[in-house]
Amino acid sequence: MSGAMRWVRIALLLAAIATGIVTLRRLHHQLYLKDALNPVCSIPYGSTDFVNGNETCYKTSIHGVTKGCLELHDLGQPDNVSILASFEKNHARGFSLIDLPTSDVMPIMRSIKASEVVTLYDLSGFGMAVQRSIQRELNEMGRSNWIAIASGTQCRATARTKSQGRTMGKLELVHIDFSRNATLRTLLNKPGAIRPTLQFRLATSPIFRRLDEAFGTGNVEAAHEFLVLKHTLNVWAPVVDVVTSDPLAMMSAESLCDGQAKECKINSGCDLRSSVLRSQVVCRAADATNNKWFWKRKMTFGQAFVFDSRRTPHSSVPIGKGVRRSVEVRVLILKPKDEFEYHGSWLPRKMIKQRRYGREYRPCWTIPMLQGAREVVKALHYDEVRIDSAFGDDTQLLERALRMLARERFPGQCA
Repeated sequence: MSGAMRWVRIALLLAAIATGIVTLRRLHHQLYLKDALNPVCSIPYGSTDFVNGNETCYKTSIHGVTKGCLELHDLGQPDNVSILASFEKNHARGFSLIDLPTSDVMPIMRSIKASEVVTLYDLSGFGMAVQRSIQRELNEMGRSNWIAIASGTQCRATARTKSQGRTMGKLELVHIDFSRNATLRTLLNKPGAIRPTLQFRLATSPIFRRLDEAFGTGNVEAAHEFLVLKHTLNVWAPVVDVVTSDPLAMMSAESLCDGQAKECKINSGCDLRSSVLRSQVVCRAADATNNKWFWKRKMTFGQAFVFDSRRTPHSSVPIGKGVRRSVEVRVLILKPKDEFEYHGSWLPRKMIKQRRYGREYRPCWTIPMLQGAREVVKALHYDEVRIDSAFGDDTQLLERALRMLARERFPGQCA
C-alpha cells in the first residue's frame, strides 16, 4: 500500500509540475499579449563555458545561456531619416529604428514576404538593394569616394521547415556580430563566411576600381593599404505583418560593462574549421541591471533595426507566440585613408608620385573572389540549378564564374 501511495504522490507531483510549467508559459506570453510597452523579459546571456582549441569557441546549446530578467524599453516611432543617417545619429547608443526606403528596398522585401521558399537570389537581391540605397546616400552626403558593400545576408525563422530553402533558425543568445577589433584587412584576408562576397563585390565596385587604379595593384586583398573600415552595420527587418513572437532586442552599447563581451567563434559543434567569423558572446555582468535593453513592440513589416556589428549586443528574446521570419544584411562602409582622399579633378601628391614612377597595376582575381562570383552565378540562375542538377555541378558554375570575372576585366589569378 505504501508503494502505491508513493506512486500516487509522484504522479501528483508530476501533474503539479506540468501545471506550473503551463502557467509559467501563459504568464510568459501574457506580457506581450497585454500590449505591455516595457515588459520584463528573460535575457539569454552567454555562460562562461568556453571550449578552448586553436581559437576560443563558444558552443551554443540549451545549457549555454545564463538567463536574467530585465525590462525591455519600447523605442516608439521610427527615425524619419535614411539608413546611414539614422545609424550615425544614434552611433553612441549603437542602434536605431527606421522605416526601410520605399523605392530601393521595399520591392524585394515584398517579394521575400510573399515567397514560401527564400532563395539565394532573394537574399542577394535584398543585400544589393540595401547596398544601393546606402551608396546613393553616401553620394548625397558628398562622400562620393566612400564605398558600401553588403555581405552576410541571412534569413531566419523561429519555426523552420524543410521547404524553407536558405532560412536559418533564430539565435537566442546575446552576442555581437563581429570582433570589436575587426578591420578591413582581417575581413578581406582571414577565412570567414563573408570573405568571398566581400572580395567580389568590392573588386567589382566602380568606385573601388577607380581608387585601386590610382593607388593599388589590382589585387583586392591589398585594399586595406588605401581604404579603411569606417562603419560595420547590420540592417535587420521582419518579413511578417507584425512581430508577435521572439522579437529582436537590442542592448545599448554604452551600457555594456567592461569584460562582459568575450571574443570567440559561435558554433553549435565548435568545429573550428567550419566556424563562422569571430564574434563576441555577451555574458551576464555582476550587476546586469546596468545593461539597458530596448525593443519595438509589435514591430511591423517595413520597419528595420540598424545596428553596429562591432559594438551592439543583441538577441532574440523568448516572449510571445507565433512564427517570426526576418532578413538581415551586414554592410561595410569603407573610405579612403586621409592621405589618399581626393576631390574633383586634382590628385594628391602620393598618387602623382606613384604614377610618375610607373607603379605596376595588374587586375587579377583571388580564390575567394572566384567563390563569390560562383555564388552570384548560382543566384542569377537559381531556377536552372534547381531544375537541372547537372547545371548545379561545381565545374559548370566555376566556368561561368571565370567568364564573369573576365568580363569584369580580371583576366587571370593573382600571383
